[in-house]
Amino acid sequence: MQSRPSPPASGPPTASFSSEIKDKFHLSSRRKAQLRTACSGLKTVLETAKDVVDNAGVPGLSMGISGLIYVLDVAEKMGHNAEDIEALSVRMNNLIVMLESVSPGKTRPKEVTERFEKLGSTLVGVSEEVTQRKSGGFFMRLLNHEEDVHWVSDRIKVVAEAIREFKLDTAVRTEAVIDNIQQDLRVR
Repeated sequence: MQSRPSPPASGPPTASFSSEIKDKFHLSSRRKAQLRTACSGLKTVLETAKDVVDNAGVPGLSMGISGLIYVLDVAEKMGHNAEDIEALSVRMNNLIVMLESVSPGKTRPKEVTERFEKLGSTLVGVSEEVTQRKSGGFFMRLLNHEEDVHWVSDRIKVVAEAIREFKLDTAVRTEAVIDNIQQDLRVR
């Protein structure tokens, strides 16, 4: 049996105590998959048991099993949400690094710099929101387990729209520059 970390002697848990707990209970992706499979199997067994109990007429047992199924559903959603938020965080950081790698030390026209800054500002803003959402504790994730699905989707839409706008603006301006060059060549 594993020993649990002991809390500080007095007062609220410290940051080191919290990180010790996280390290102690951190699951590898393989263990997460195993746990997910076990929970899925348990849920299937409970759903079958509920059907059997409904027909047997044992008072209260069906409601108890329904409660356990609900708890498993919430836990499953919380797990998926945490993974989605983490994946979004990684993606946001990658996009910001990519944008920063093409930006430094280059002299560009003001309009180009403004487009890069506008896209960068959106990416950084969403990244900060994601970081804040990730830092929410267990109870916040529990309370927001339904909302988090939509929240992640909304953040993805914001980023996708910012990228689309950046690309469209770039395409329109590129077309205008090409048109100007063609007109200049015709005049000569």
